[in-house]
Amino acid sequence: MKRQVLNLSMGAACMLLLTACPKPEEKDKQIENEDAASSYSYSVRIEAADDLNAAPALQSFVHAQEGDKWLLFSGRTNKTADEGGLHNLNGDYANSSFVPRSYNENLYVYNIGDNSLKSLSIDDMISGMKTLAESNDELRGTLSNYTQLIPDYLSIFTSSNPQVTQEGDFLYVVGGYGPEYKNGKRDTATYLTYSQMARIHIPTMVKLISGEENKISIQDWSALF
Repeated sequence: MKRQVLNLSMGAACMLLLTACPKPEEKDKQIENEDAASSYSYSVRIEAADDLNAAPALQSFVHAQEGDKWLLFSGRTNKTADEGGLHNLNGDYANSSFVPRSYNENLYVYNIGDNSLKSLSIDDMISGMKTLAESNDELRGTLSNYTQLIPDYLSIFTSSNPQVTQEGDFLYVVGGYGPEYKNGKRDTATYLTYSQMARIHIPTMVKLISGEENKISIQDWSALF
């Protein structure tokens, strides 16, 4: 009886070993894949751009490109003593981690072709739209809608680390982190991940920040947001 049990045990062990071993063709395929992975190579080159020194100091920002012009906004600043680079998870967010003075509230166009920088604050963008709406009947409806809408979605232009992608002339901004906004006012008692998405027409925004409103067509104004 003991011998039968022993024989059965040895037979089962052999079966397990046979099924666990890969087939010859599977082993060859595995070796082939490993060889292909190890033979892949690439190179990285870094060059100093000492002549490009006018870009704003930002982190976790929104970015898009139109030719040599970079559209930059949102995120946080890294200015001296504003604590924009600190992230104290155990501290008071409003006073020690995401301090209001570190929020970037400007929109920038940085031209890498001539190292020039144009900027426009969010408040100036809204007031400029209001002024233009008052003097232009064709744009009044579109711009009035924007000036009412933007204050409810200020987080689009001030959030930290949103997801960003560019498709052609359009920039898509999703999510981000920061304080809650209520009626256009920042509530630093509440911080959250935003459930928002925005589509922005890059050429129109670049012209707006650059002070070239006279070059924006009615169609492009309509496509801005």
